[in-house]
Amino acid sequence: MTDSRYGVWNVGIYTDDSSNWMTVRHNAVHNYRASIGGCSEEWGDRPVRNVRYQQNFWDDAVPEWLPRRDYPGAWPPAPDCGDPHDLAFKANTRLTPADPAADCGARPACAAILDLAGPKASYQRRLGLH
Repeated sequence: MTDSRYGVWNVGIYTDDSSNWMTVRHNAVHNYRASIGGCSEEWGDRPVRNVRYQQNFWDDAVPEWLPRRDYPGAWPPAPDCGDPHDLAFKANTRLTPADPAADCGARPACAAILDLAGPKASYQRRLGLH
């Protein structure tokens, strides 16, 4: 997922509203307002919890209007949203903020994720994309 800085709240990997017991793995995210994040709705008893981020590539962008947390991503502070619970980060790679696209392209594992992303060639032709 690349190049979507448009809009106030565009997040590459967005988890919220009761996201629980999930693993987010093998993604490449850069040039978004925020690489990862969401809203942990404590007030609706729908917190984000037990999300594992593993082997992802991102530039760790966070909008200037949100405070940076001790962990990656953009999570609005209370009262709108609460803190996510029990996030785990393992073997993720932060892309160089100055040129994350070039950094991703220079890393074989990151480049492979982008090469495999999107519709397969047969669908691209049907959709007029190829």
